[in-house]
Amino acid sequence: MARHVMHVTHRADDGLWHIEVDGASIASFAQEIEAELAAMARGNALLAQGRPCELIVYDTDGVLDRWVPFGYDDPGIAQCA
Repeated sequence: MARHVMHVTHRADDGLWHIEVDGASIASFAQEIEAELAAMARGNALLAQGRPCELIVYDTDGVLDRWVPFGYDDPGIAQCA
């Protein structure tokens, strides 16, 4: 099954933090933490449905800040719950 990949990015055009899937914004927030928490909730909901996914968070300069995997099949890798 293909992984669902979410990106949390800051857009200079509107000054908001966006959750993006397949290049399209699905939600926007004034603060990074709000966007990240919403994306993590979505990731946990997908994992509960048995759908693996990833969250990739970028800083304001577009540089990778962190990567959060949800639902790896490898038992050696912790799952987010």
